[in-house]
Amino acid sequence: MLHGAWMRSPLALLALAFTLLAARVVGAPPHVVFLVGEGEYRTGETVPAWARSELEPRGVRCTFIIDDVKIDADFPQLAELEKADAFFVCLRRRALPVEQLAMVRKFAESGKPVLGIRTASHAFAPKELGAGRGAWETFDRDVFGGWYQNHYGKAPATLVRREEKSAGHAILTGVPAGELRFESHLYKCRDLAPSTTVLMSATLEGQPEVREPVAWINVAEHRKAFYTSLGAPEDFEVPAFRRLLLNAALWSVNLPIPPHAR
Repeated sequence: MLHGAWMRSPLALLALAFTLLAARVVGAPPHVVFLVGEGEYRTGETVPAWARSELEPRGVRCTFIIDDVKIDADFPQLAELEKADAFFVCLRRRALPVEQLAMVRKFAESGKPVLGIRTASHAFAPKELGAGRGAWETFDRDVFGGWYQNHYGKAPATLVRREEKSAGHAILTGVPAGELRFESHLYKCRDLAPSTTVLMSATLEGQPEVREPVAWINVAEHRKAFYTSLGAPEDFEVPAFRRLLLNAALWSVNLPIPPHAR
């Protein structure tokens, strides 16, 4: 029960309410909104399964928005971005209702963290625009500091290594130093922005002259973004890839990165 000045002063009661609310917010778990599912790499299945296994047990609250490529893109749940701490993307060439694309732009331009895998580099670059729909053709360059220019095809394996000059970065904690083999066919990612730091690069099996960045961060001005062109279904079975994503997600929401993952 409240006594004395508290009972006599509505302002004092209001101050107490704000104090209690602030205490709850400070202790609130970080919230990540996932917009995934591109009809090619099954990220509508693999990403939520990974997040439930790796992030939710660590106290990260996850909201999953899954694309259905058989119908026009429509994601009213993007309103959750207003309360989100980070945004994780993997769409492929989708035109969004203009008001929903505006939500994505507002979040990205606020400087809050954005993470992307695989087709996130061309998430909002549709081949056609319908009425009332918008595109963000330069999302890759504006947010991730990259420039997707197609890929090398599916034949040779992608052989990935850490960049030694970046080996001390927190996102590479626990990621092996040796060569890693991935099923994702290699993307051509050229002319990265000066504000990027390449974490991992790759060559093609039997073609050592080919070399492309496959994971990097972009911290231009107030921005905090992570991108990797890896993300095929088989990649989620590789412990090094799962660890890379875990580290990037924890880094994005300022949670400690454990020296050894569970």
